Amino acid sequence: MATNPMQRKARNSFLLGMLVMLVIAAIIIGVLVKFLVDAKKAEQEQKLAQRTVYVLNTDVKSGEIITNNMLELKTVFSYTVPSNSYTDIQIFDEYSLQEKQTGNTISRDNNGLYMVENNTRLPIQYNPEDGNYYTARNGQTQLVEFINVPLIAKVDMQANSVLTQDLVAKSDEIPNDDLRLQEYNMLLLPVKINVDDYIDVRLTLPSGLDYIVISKKRVVDIMENTIWLKLSEEEILTMSNAIVEAYQMTGSKLYVNLYTEPGLQADATPTYAVSPAVLTLIENDPNIREVAKRELFNNYTQAQVDERANNINSALNQYAEQAQSNIETRVREENEARQELRERYLEELESATGVIE
Repeated sequence: MATNPMQRKARNSFLLGMLVMLVIAAIIIGVLVKFLVDAKKAEQEQKLAQRTVYVLNTDVKSGEIITNNMLELKTVFSYTVPSNSYTDIQIFDEYSLQEKQTGNTISRDNNGLYMVENNTRLPIQYNPEDGNYYTARNGQTQLVEFINVPLIAKVDMQANSVLTQDLVAKSDEIPNDDLRLQEYNMLLLPVKINVDDYIDVRLTLPSGLDYIVISKKRVVDIMENTIWLKLSEEEILTMSNAIVEAYQMTGSKLYVNLYTEPGLQADATPTYAVSPAVLTLIENDPNIREVAKRELFNNYTQAQVDERANNINSALNQYAEQAQSNIETRVREENEARQELRERYLEELESATGVIE
């Protein structure tokens, strides 16, 4: 059937319009597909660029012990955090491990747990049959027992700070069997001392000579002029020796000074030498670890022996006649102060609870 020119022109225009629309639709669909593919690729790349890290959920100060409940997981872009940030709480916990017998630090690499002893790497293997860890020493398989050492902040950090291995250090508060909580009320305390501060206890003689008795101890608690410290058996005996000798000498003092950046500052080396009688007691005390004894005797140098003979003993001899009286007076004052503090504590406890435990 013949069509007139007008119909043919209209049909051609319609077909051309449809073709143009199909081309435009194809272009739009192509652009949308490319956009979706690029968006999906960008999303995948973004996910690959993210990692979960542990951040602090509270402010901490230099020297403060960091525990697991202070940490929470957050997802961040990997390029915004250091490569040594903690991504696994197990790694954080393992960093605090030491061997109980020797105090060796336990580390982990791609080959597993290990420790270094006498510049030799000792791999540590887990035995699933008995659930214990073992290492080889001198050709013999030996059981490895672990202890957890508290981890402390090296510097002040605010909440949401990403925790890295560079920001934490191992505390010296190793939970040995002989560690005890000791109470002292005869120490001269700084005005601004607080719980969790780190301190040295020092003895000043009437002559002005000054000695470090114990070093870098965390303040567990404070109540008025009474302070609580965790000390090992040899440190308890050393403190007792210093207290008695301070009591003997009029004008001497036992005082406390603070570390400014305990997370970064190393322990000071004690310079106070105990009396020969106390040294013998430490040597024969079965409650003191052999490792601690070796460290003590290694540090007990001839210079300290001479220092004790020439200065500390000399100062003690000057007050020999009044020494017993001075000790009795100071001990009585110490006991009275402790009794008064105990009574006030019980009164506050009764007021708060209505019952004395």
